[in-house]
Amino acid sequence: MPQTKYLSTGEFAKIMNTTKETLFHYEEMGIFYPDHVGKNGYRYYSIHQTDSLDMIMMLRDFGVPLKEIKKSMEHADTAHLLDLYQNEIQSMEQKIQLWKSKLYWLHCQKEQLEFLTQVPEDTVITNEQKQRYYFMEHSVSGSDIDIETKYSILFEKYNDLQTPFGYIMAFRHPSLDILQDQLKPPHDILLFLNKKPSKRIGLHILPAGTYLSVYFCVDNGHSQKAGRLLKDYANKHQLKLASYFYEFYYANKISITSDLDYYTELTVQILS
Repeated sequence: MPQTKYLSTGEFAKIMNTTKETLFHYEEMGIFYPDHVGKNGYRYYSIHQTDSLDMIMMLRDFGVPLKEIKKSMEHADTAHLLDLYQNEIQSMEQKIQLWKSKLYWLHCQKEQLEFLTQVPEDTVITNEQKQRYYFMEHSVSGSDIDIETKYSILFEKYNDLQTPFGYIMAFRHPSLDILQDQLKPPHDILLFLNKKPSKRIGLHILPAGTYLSVYFCVDNGHSQKAGRLLKDYANKHQLKLASYFYEFYYANKISITSDLDYYTELTVQILS
């Protein structure tokens, strides 16, 4: 046997960035064989086998089962291999979209938290907002139990989108209640989306525009204080406000144990 033509199991495993055990396993499975087996039982591989092993290992990285790979190799026709490639392309594209959504979620969470740690608490600020989308359920009683039930429905709608780009929990209050210092239990339960979804069935729209906002950590009575700050600011500057105030909740740590673990934003659109 001309030794210069072949690579030992260890040499071949090294140049293919795999292990000898993997090569032995593929041989046992009937997927990939050495080019030559010596009388001493030693296995030898040809440099021409790199493409075949590369294909097998790449398909394994994509999650294709060894049985499916073996089936494709047994058919050994171009049409079957093209079908396998097409299926993997579609699967990979779906995974890429999923990871893009997760990356977008991380950026949103990071930007929100950075902003919330810098914005002054209990201070009225104006900010420009893009158009935002949300699901909404109405709670008749406004009780904690009913609100939790409504949020369960909202999360089902969010999960149906199958795009985990993130959400923000919120309530909607009639402006009249805020402006008259008569903040009542919330009846409009909202789930805002961090990004415009491809499917918009059942979604409501919060229009783009200039908004007044106050940020604070939640505690009893703080929402009313924030409402008074916004009312006083609007009166001082003779601003006309929209019909609803929105109360957003942002988690400020991973372990949420009480309302104090949230930053809250109370905001309303300026009409004129």
